[in-house]
Amino acid sequence: MNDLSVCIVDQPVEEDSDTFVAPDTQELIGFVEAVWRRHRQAVVDAGQITQIEDVVKLGRRRRQLMNYSTNK
Repeated sequence: MNDLSVCIVDQPVEEDSDTFVAPDTQELIGFVEAVWRRHRQAVVDAGQITQIEDVVKLGRRRRQLMNYSTNK
């Protein structure tokens, strides 16, 4: 069996002490709400990107139509 030595220190253990304590219920709720808000915003952003892509496609079609009508 290995002998382990114990050192006595005159200071409280406080570095990273939060990792030893379970999160409060309100902290968990706040975290879940923040994740949900980011998810909803990502969905909104994706919808806006789709709209922008549609506008770009429309602009390309318009240019093609204008080029076609001037080349006739």
